[in-house]
Amino acid sequence: MKKNYVLILLSVLLSISGISQLSGTYTIDGSSPTSGTNYNSFGDAVTDLNTSGVSGAVTFNVASGSYTGEVLIGSITGVSATNTITFDGGTAGATLDNSSSTFSQGTIRFLGASHTIFKNLNIENTGYGRVIYFDGSNNNITIQGCNITTRIGTTSAYSCIYNESGTSNKSEFITIDNNTLNNGYYGIYAYGGSSSLAANEDGWVITNNDFVDFYYYGIYAYYLKNATIHNNKINQLSMAPSGGYGIYFRGYSNQITNNEINTDANSTEMGIRSYYSDGSSSNPTLIANNMISTTDRTPSSIYTGKFGIQMFNCKHTNVYNNTVHVRNSGIATSTSYSYQSSALLIYGSSSYGPLNIQNNIFVNSDNSKYAAYFNNAGASINTIDNNLYFSNSTTPFYHGSAQANLAAYQTASSAETNSLYGDPLFIAPTNLHVQGALANNVGTPIAGITTDIDGEIRNLTTPDIGADEYIPPTCPSGSALTSFNQTGTTYDVTWTPGTSDVSWILEYGPLGFTPGTGTSMVSNNDTATITGLTPKTDYDVYVRGICTVGDTSIYAGPLYIRTGCFSTLSGTYTLDPSSPASLTNYITMADWFQDLFDCGIGGPTVLNVAAGSGPYVMGIDVSGINGLSSANSVTMNGNGVTVNRGGNSSFLTFDGITHFTVSNFNFVNETPNTAMFGIMMRNACDSITIKNNTIDVGTGYTTSLSAAITASNLTTSATSYGNNANNILIDSNTIRGGYYGIRMNGISSSSYCTGNKITNNILEDIYIYGLYNYYQDELLIDNNDISRPTRATISTFYGIHAYYATNAAISNNKIHNTGTGSYTTYAMYFGASTNTPGNESVIVNNAFYDIQTTGTLYAMYLLGTRDYVNVYHNTIDHNTSGSGSTKRGIYMSGAPNNHDIKNNMISIYGNGTGTKHGIYATTTSTSMTSDYNNIYKGNASTVNSHVGYWGGNQTTLANWRTATLGDSNSISANPIIVAPGYTPYSNVVDNLGTPLTSVTNDIDGALRSTTAPDMGVVEFIPTGGDLSLLNGGLAQVDKCYGTADTAFLSMRNLFGSTVDFSVNPVTIYLEITGPVNTIDSIVLTSDSILVNQTKDYIYTNVNMSVPGKYSLNAYIDFALYNILDINDTLIVTDASEVKPLIKVDPTFDTINNFTDSVKISTQSPFYPGGAFFITEICQFAGATNGRPAGGRPSWLVTDDYIEITGVPNSDLAGVTFEQWTTIGLQSSYTFPTGTVLSPNGTAIIASSQVGSQTNDPTNFIYLGNGSYTGSNGSSTTSGKILRDASGNIIDAVGYYNYGTFPAAAGVTAADWSSPLSHAASTWGIRLTSPDNNTGSNWVLSTTPLQDPNVLNAGVTAPSPSSVAGLTWTLINTSTVVDTTPEIVVGPYMTNGTYAYEASYITPCGTYTDTAFITVLNQTYDTIVANACDSVQAAFSGRWLTSTGRFYDTLVATGPVVYDSIFRTYDISIDTTNASFTFTYCGDYTSPSGKVWTTSGTYLDTITNSLGCDSLMTFNITTTSEITIPLVVTSCDTYMWRGRTYTTSTMDRDTVNNGSCDSIFTLDLTINYKSFETITTTVCDSLVSPSGKVWNTTGTYMDTIPNAIGCDSVMTFNLTVNYISYRTMAVTVCDSYTSPSGKVFNTTGTYLDTITNTSGCDSALTINLTVNYSTTQTDVVVICPGASYRVGPSLYTTAGTYTDMFLTSKGCDSTVNTVLSFYPVATGNASYNFCIGDSIQVLGNWYYSATTFNDTVAGGSSTGCDTITTHIITTRTVSPALNLGNDVISCLDGGVTIFASNAYDSYSWSNAGTTNILNVTGAVVGSGSVDYVLTVTQASSACTARDTVNITFNDCTGLDELTSDLNVNLYPNPATNFVTIEIFDKLNSGKLTLEILNSIGQVVESKSIDNAKEQVIMDVNNFSKGLYLVRVSSDNMYITKKLLIQK
Repeated sequence: MKKNYVLILLSVLLSISGISQLSGTYTIDGSSPTSGTNYNSFGDAVTDLNTSGVSGAVTFNVASGSYTGEVLIGSITGVSATNTITFDGGTAGATLDNSSSTFSQGTIRFLGASHTIFKNLNIENTGYGRVIYFDGSNNNITIQGCNITTRIGTTSAYSCIYNESGTSNKSEFITIDNNTLNNGYYGIYAYGGSSSLAANEDGWVITNNDFVDFYYYGIYAYYLKNATIHNNKINQLSMAPSGGYGIYFRGYSNQITNNEINTDANSTEMGIRSYYSDGSSSNPTLIANNMISTTDRTPSSIYTGKFGIQMFNCKHTNVYNNTVHVRNSGIATSTSYSYQSSALLIYGSSSYGPLNIQNNIFVNSDNSKYAAYFNNAGASINTIDNNLYFSNSTTPFYHGSAQANLAAYQTASSAETNSLYGDPLFIAPTNLHVQGALANNVGTPIAGITTDIDGEIRNLTTPDIGADEYIPPTCPSGSALTSFNQTGTTYDVTWTPGTSDVSWILEYGPLGFTPGTGTSMVSNNDTATITGLTPKTDYDVYVRGICTVGDTSIYAGPLYIRTGCFSTLSGTYTLDPSSPASLTNYITMADWFQDLFDCGIGGPTVLNVAAGSGPYVMGIDVSGINGLSSANSVTMNGNGVTVNRGGNSSFLTFDGITHFTVSNFNFVNETPNTAMFGIMMRNACDSITIKNNTIDVGTGYTTSLSAAITASNLTTSATSYGNNANNILIDSNTIRGGYYGIRMNGISSSSYCTGNKITNNILEDIYIYGLYNYYQDELLIDNNDISRPTRATISTFYGIHAYYATNAAISNNKIHNTGTGSYTTYAMYFGASTNTPGNESVIVNNAFYDIQTTGTLYAMYLLGTRDYVNVYHNTIDHNTSGSGSTKRGIYMSGAPNNHDIKNNMISIYGNGTGTKHGIYATTTSTSMTSDYNNIYKGNASTVNSHVGYWGGNQTTLANWRTATLGDSNSISANPIIVAPGYTPYSNVVDNLGTPLTSVTNDIDGALRSTTAPDMGVVEFIPTGGDLSLLNGGLAQVDKCYGTADTAFLSMRNLFGSTVDFSVNPVTIYLEITGPVNTIDSIVLTSDSILVNQTKDYIYTNVNMSVPGKYSLNAYIDFALYNILDINDTLIVTDASEVKPLIKVDPTFDTINNFTDSVKISTQSPFYPGGAFFITEICQFAGATNGRPAGGRPSWLVTDDYIEITGVPNSDLAGVTFEQWTTIGLQSSYTFPTGTVLSPNGTAIIASSQVGSQTNDPTNFIYLGNGSYTGSNGSSTTSGKILRDASGNIIDAVGYYNYGTFPAAAGVTAADWSSPLSHAASTWGIRLTSPDNNTGSNWVLSTTPLQDPNVLNAGVTAPSPSSVAGLTWTLINTSTVVDTTPEIVVGPYMTNGTYAYEASYITPCGTYTDTAFITVLNQTYDTIVANACDSVQAAFSGRWLTSTGRFYDTLVATGPVVYDSIFRTYDISIDTTNASFTFTYCGDYTSPSGKVWTTSGTYLDTITNSLGCDSLMTFNITTTSEITIPLVVTSCDTYMWRGRTYTTSTMDRDTVNNGSCDSIFTLDLTINYKSFETITTTVCDSLVSPSGKVWNTTGTYMDTIPNAIGCDSVMTFNLTVNYISYRTMAVTVCDSYTSPSGKVFNTTGTYLDTITNTSGCDSALTINLTVNYSTTQTDVVVICPGASYRVGPSLYTTAGTYTDMFLTSKGCDSTVNTVLSFYPVATGNASYNFCIGDSIQVLGNWYYSATTFNDTVAGGSSTGCDTITTHIITTRTVSPALNLGNDVISCLDGGVTIFASNAYDSYSWSNAGTTNILNVTGAVVGSGSVDYVLTVTQASSACTARDTVNITFNDCTGLDELTSDLNVNLYPNPATNFVTIEIFDKLNSGKLTLEILNSIGQVVESKSIDNAKEQVIMDVNNFSKGLYLVRVSSDNMYITKKLLIQK
């Protein structure tokens, strides 16, 4: 009933708010305006649904277009089975996309939704996560007719449809129907609540869907019940590197039927896996009518298996009429069923079942694995029969053991009497429809299985076995249709014939044509050539077998082919859209790539892209380019053009491509916040060059889906391993952005990619990894520059990452400028590098510098198993200042075996407090050599700094040498490397390396010294030294505005040698700017400055005679003793401020209220020190020593502070707080107005390491660190100064032995002396008595403790005081008003301007300054009133309700400014108030007669003496008599209220509590002790119940509580026996079993225990020596015909042999020998030359084709003989040149010879250059002439020559022909040549010769000028068929038939 009320209320609310519920049809159209029926977006529609709810069925028709963002459907009011919500894309093609950046989003997310339908939409997620996401509990959701797309994700976060797991996320009655699901790790992930049947999710329907290119799981259905998975096509991504599962399910009574499943993975595959599936006898799980095929690819791992149907621990499951084809079982060597591939696998516990398995086809076409595998403990099978099995293996079954055939299996299983064995003859490996008769009509009827996978009705009595109900064809079709020999117009096709076909019909046509409508040809062979095709065109090809006349097979196919070009590409081409398309110019990038694919390569090919054109979009997956080789390569030269990503996920992708160069392109991701891959390589790419490009993938993405260049097996991942790329050159590119700059993935830890080179590249602003390399051999990383100069978002940094890299060379790289922040840095991360002598990995000439992290640093991190690694000439320079993190130069995790570390420059220095090591080895090694290195850790006082770690910290170089026994020639000196460079300047480290023959140049290419090279990366010339200006300042010497003030400068000699100014004068140039400018110099001509010495220099002619601010600029000149200029200039802004001798503040002020007053203060440099002083200093508030008694205050966030004490409530405004180091000023901060001291006179100033501390006036704590963001440790020496507004020192205190301030500070001994000796790790120090400016009255805060903002004991806060010589005068009245520096004036009752003059007598004279206070005109009156309740103010109208003084104001509106009227009301309100609080027993009657019976607060009113109300408040607590009972149990006695009880009883006592009585009652129970005697015997000792220990025989007492809670007193009569001890010495082989049965197998001392005669332990000590048997296995490979000896045994054949010997200790020594022979080393060498040429091979010349063998003794890599077969072949032009037979003709006639037109050039001996020779007898004359034709042909690269003799005779007198025109043809039919004789009796003139094909087209023509003519024509290029030869003139013609045969 409540629900009805809620709905009614909701309806009312909706009605009231004017919101109507949705019902009917609406549109979502982003191109139309929003209206009552149209929404611009899905989000708008959903918002309205959430706001309004629905009152009927709602449909949103979605218009075409793209819609973005997540659509979140939740619980919507009014939705029901009838009130559904539908989003329908119709036929418009609308696309909904969410480029989410998190896995927790979907494109459509259901969260508590129901009765909602999405259909006919394109739904995508182009970012992360899921497309359709069921989150929370949902029901009755339908997804229908949609195209659903996500990425091919390699992690489980990618899914087309994802259902969140867990019982709180329960989605039921979900329908997924007729959709296409593209990509994803999962196609569908549907995970129910739990294994509890109640928590299984109910009613999922997944039907009629097409799953395309899923990565791992097609359908993952877990904890579902009553699910239907029917009629889906499930196809895995081709060559997925993962495993693959078509359907993986677990649940109850699920139906898996009529699905077509094809998996294609590189690891384990399962078509259907049923895992703990269950059901009931009446409603079992069903797996029926499915077709399942696995890949035919061999997986990469031996730990994989291929399975059709796999079932584990299933119950009540039926497997009927499935067809399974496992095509490749893998290479597993384990005998475990987990790896033993089989079409059917049943395993698990025998307690599961029953299973029914009938009418299935299980085929494993591999030659070594099983059709069916039944584990010994497999589930209980009820019925298994009528199945058809087949395998190429010799043991096709496993049942308890391998079974050799079906009969053996039937015997072993006692089942399957009606099952069959044989090949079912599938139409194709993945088309599992059956053609053979074996499975026909031999099944058994199954209730409910009435149709097959195609919906055809099954035979009710003898159905077919398998998923297909069929009629065996009499003419089975062929299969394995493949193509080869592509040309522009032809293609060769071959196929595997069927069982009965004798000839075949090939039919071909356009791509996608319907068989029966194409072009057909008949072939009598199973290979045929299709001719007459159009170049660069796509075709489909089908083949049908012909068995007998009228009996043909079904079509096999289609086979896709694409024809090539007329010729291959070779030479130079252009891509210029501004020029017309031609044979050498392309208009689009797509045209260029298409020709590469179609035409292939015939020679070196170059594409030059027109400079300035573009931008372009490639997005091409480049594969299948024919002809690529080292000689025939492709080069694409971009000439700087821009290539954008467009909508693609990469710029360019290479798939198996070789010998390809991409150079000079500018690749730019125009959407930099979108993830992309730049250039990708996969599937054995080789010899690709990527050079001189800019590749910018953007800096806005922070996940691994972004990389500039990657070799990865997936186009959707940068991290997929495989044989991706070898011999790749990545050179001279600029790479910007990406999670990875370059990532190269190899195959595995046992198989590497090889020969890749990454050189001369610049990598900028990558997110984490610069160069990432995995599983690489012969890797070269050279001369790359890696930095992160501008990237805003940064994280952990890896400059170069090379793991599992052998024979690697990492050299000449610069890693620097990695970004400011706190992050972990691995500048180089290298490991798992197992090398051999002579093939070492080398790390040489790499510079790691200017690395700006304050986090952990590993400049060079070497990890994993490493052997033979050379680390030479590297430079590591890092300043740790400001960092508390760990810093390590070379860090070696794992033993540095055979490491050679020489000539390195390692400098880890600075004041950072973290632990620092130059070289750190977690594990020592005796094979490491290290020497000639400079390992500098900072000066001796640098904390936590060590040269290295070798079994412990080795702080000094001497310690390191002792520990490592190395580095005897190494040094530890400051190299003086100045950021951001890597070149040392110090001569201390010059020429101290040792020559290394393998390192001849430095990082910059300079030659290394061959005798004394420099350490580190650079061969340098040291400088003489360097001077640095560290600090400077100005000091006013004469406060009376003198002209001889002081400038001081601090200069330091950083390195080099002593600078003697008498020899090398130094000039310091000065410029002081301000109200008066001074330009001059200090010339130092005497004195000197030592190395590392700092000196101050003074200039005394500074003119600061005018008040104001002055700045100091100074610089020193370059010289050999001052080589660096970066520290030669000093700029000190506002170095000094000259104050007026007296100054008032404010000078002008105005007040307009009679209550206001003004504070006027003065400043003067002659004022004595102020009243403020420092009373506490803390530099470690995190310490425990000195922590305040109440703990660290919650308001104190800062770690460092000072406490200032002064006049209570006074303001520090204008006071400056300075912090000084021993060198100079660290920070300065001037306090603003409002920096007020507490009422006790203290304030806390946060001085450094302030963290999140803020100004907090409530607690009187303020920031004072200025711009300084660092920290001062508890042991950091520092000085603190307070200056007044005039710059005078108020107070100075030194912290931690800080005795003398730098001269620039101006602190004298009178300000501070005798510093306090301090201890580290305490809060700080505190003042304990009046300040005497020395450390004598300061103490450590440990006693007493620090107490911030509490006035220190012994310290008194000062009071305001007068200043001698200062007088304040009110000029208006000439009245002296005060003599203190600060006065408060007002309030005023009279208008006007008041002038206050401050006059101060100084040593310079008397100076004055005046403040002017203006008071506005005001009028006042006062009204005195008495009232009982309130009085109303006249002007404002407000009511005054309490006694007091009130003010009311009237402001006039006229033009006069000073016309405000202020009225004062003195009000007395006579109403009185009183309050009474008391306790009363019983009811209380008030003064007015009210009666109150309960406790509470009450009001009462009577009239007072003034006639007003007297208001009384009574707080009354009423009481009544109470009883307080006590029930208690006690032992022996009990005392209560002064009475003692020894027995159980009840008693009471009464007490008056002042108002009512309290009665106490007692209910007492008395219990008593118990006693017990125990006699026992123990070993060694007894622990009593109370914990006492007794170890000797005797009588003892013990007491514990008994069951009733009193003492239980126990007497123990104890007998103690003891343990015995014995020692044994034993020597054994391998292991020893002790007397108690323990087994020991190592030498040592062991304890064993048995029982002695007294029943106690006998402890045995066994001194055991264990000697061991030895076993060694020698794997020996020898040359064929050789022998191998082991001891007395001689072996001559391959095999495994075992020989037994004894060790010196008498134990077994077993030698296993695995002997094999190298295969005979053979090879082929092929040669080819043109006929007529010759070739020299092995010194012999050959002139024709032949084959011969050559044997080289010991010539193979194994040292065995090699046999090389030399195959010499010849070639000629195609077709062969043939001019036909010699010709005889008449003098009055002519001869025409037509040569083939298939050649590129023609040269006749008569100078003709075409394929036609015309000879006329009248010209030539009688006799014979030889005509020689020479032709060339580029495609064969040959030249050919032929000769024809033409003889002209005089034919006069011969018989005349009877016809006027005669034509003779011979031979006819013709094959190669035809001779045409033409006789024109009338000599009618010009004749025309024409040859026409069968459809009337003229294919050849020629003019005939002679009366008698012979034409010899080459017809090799003519197609076979019937042609017409027509000779005609103007008045006659003759036609002859010509038949051409082939």
